[in-house]
Amino acid sequence: MKKEALQGVLDRITALEQSFEQANQEKLSLAEQVDTCEKKLFRAEKLISGLGGERERWAKQVEDLSSLLENVTGDVLVASAGVAYLGVFTGSYRDDAKRQWVANLRELHVSVSEIVSLQSVLGDQVRIRQWNMDGLPRDSVSIDNAIIMSNSRRWPLL
Repeated sequence: MKKEALQGVLDRITALEQSFEQANQEKLSLAEQVDTCEKKLFRAEKLISGLGGERERWAKQVEDLSSLLENVTGDVLVASAGVAYLGVFTGSYRDDAKRQWVANLRELHVSVSEIVSLQSVLGDQVRIRQWNMDGLPRDSVSIDNAIIMSNSRRWPLL
């Protein structure tokens, strides 16, 4: 009887030791998960603080793009007219004509930017930079001429 009682106590101790070992393993696993979560939280806070300045830049960019979108009809109209009709004229005459067209569009209640340039409407900055590296002068008339040439189907009047 004492051997059976002793065996029951030993079996119970073995079961408790196994349970203790499982609990320790679970504790280590949870501690590892807590450490991982703390590291992720630290990195997330660092990322969010870094993106704080981006929010302001994005808000400004949204405002700028909204303005561009509002004026796109008038700007494209003036730019396409410039490509079609202003190639043979001097830079000052081109500017005067564009100013007059902008004033006429405003009288007709068409949204248009205050100053419309072929570079801002039809220009591709990468392409313009490549033209400059290939020897095109950096003045606005030369760049406008290159834009007119690249946007004309036939022979532009230059």
